[in-house]
Amino acid sequence: MRAKNPPRSVKKRQSTDLFKTAQQVASENRDLQGRVLTLVREMIGQAKRGDNDSYNKSIDNFNAAKDSYNSNVRKLDELQRKIARE
Repeated sequence: MRAKNPPRSVKKRQSTDLFKTAQQVASENRDLQGRVLTLVREMIGQAKRGDNDSYNKSIDNFNAAKDSYNSNVRKLDELQRKIARE
């Protein structure tokens, strides 16, 4: 027969795992922010030079980084809700 409430040690481990995951996702987002800033600097130079091909590739990379960042924000929101329930 299973207990309705898991033992305290299991809850603590789950909470610790959630915090570790949140830290990893937040760290990834900090890296993505740096990447976006670097891309924006490059894009300014590319636009000034009229280097449209490179600029368009940078826009694709920017959009991919932005999408990853936004996905991570959603993950962090969900992790925060899980942590708050514990």
